[in-house]
Amino acid sequence: MVDVSVIVTAYNEARHISRCLDSLLRQDFESFEVVVVDDGSVDGTSEVVKQYVLRYPGKVRLLRLRKNLGLGNARNIGALYARGKVIAFLDADMEFTADFISKLVKPIFDGMASSSCYGTEVVANSDNPWVMVQNPKVKNVALAEKTGFVRAVDRELFLRCGGFDAWFGYFDDLTFYRKTGIESAVVKDAIAYHYNPDSISEVFWKNF
Repeated sequence: MVDVSVIVTAYNEARHISRCLDSLLRQDFESFEVVVVDDGSVDGTSEVVKQYVLRYPGKVRLLRLRKNLGLGNARNIGALYARGKVIAFLDADMEFTADFISKLVKPIFDGMASSSCYGTEVVANSDNPWVMVQNPKVKNVALAEKTGFVRAVDRELFLRCGGFDAWFGYFDDLTFYRKTGIESAVVKDAIAYHYNPDSISEVFWKNF
């Protein structure tokens, strides 16, 4: 068993996922695995991930879903197959500093919280015109000490409570708080870099 399972959900992310995995494999946290859940991609995402599985056996694993089941379902399935005591839910179009995982999970392993969330998300491709009209360059995920959003959580607790409610859509990670009342500790110095949709088709899919 490893301490942390990082679950990376991906739908048609062949363009971004190498950047994500490379940053995760540079983490200063040692006892973790990466479980990529390919949510029915048709663009070769799995083929990219398979190269990492071959190069990092046991460190990177791939679960390939036959059809697109949505973010919440993909995350829940990843949690079922995870081997870590703590699970972290990240996206394939994100990139992370080398200390991101160690900072994100620290409140949980220190016994200060059952779940946590990073505090800041930087838009990595903010110079793109389609990105400019969607979001500010920096988003403060939470200004308070706690939030309803979940990015890392004790696996046993997560499964016992039934995971996320997938029907909720894009903000499915709020449903854990809605069901349990458990708030996540905000790790303000854990920063994620997010590559937002940068074409009309990607913007449409996100809003759909």
